[in-house]
Amino acid sequence: MESFKNNAKDFFYHLTHFTAKQFFMMIIGNLILALGLAMFTNAALGNHTFHTMVYALSGLIRGDASLYGTLYWIINIILFIIVMFLDRKYIGLGSIVTAFCTGPFVRFFHHNFIKKIK
Repeated sequence: MESFKNNAKDFFYHLTHFTAKQFFMMIIGNLILALGLAMFTNAALGNHTFHTMVYALSGLIRGDASLYGTLYWIINIILFIIVMFLDRKYIGLGSIVTAFCTGPFVRFFHHNFIKKIK
């Protein structure tokens, strides 16, 4: 029981102890990551495996990438739950923000900027 309390305490410590500068840099980093993923997808140069898997599943379900952001959330929630049980010390605010912002950011960049360049 004591181990569970310590793990929960460590988990909430990582979620609450950050500076405004760290938060701002994390958001900027996610925006740059999303822009890069949208550009690589459009250029057909290849992407990392997780993005490619989500993009392909979105294409299989809908026929296009319009479901990408939602599917990205669903897969990340499943992975988040698994990591919560295995070792929650690896989860911090950056994990949560990246899991829930990258998908919508990629979709936003792809539909609003990248498609207009074509």
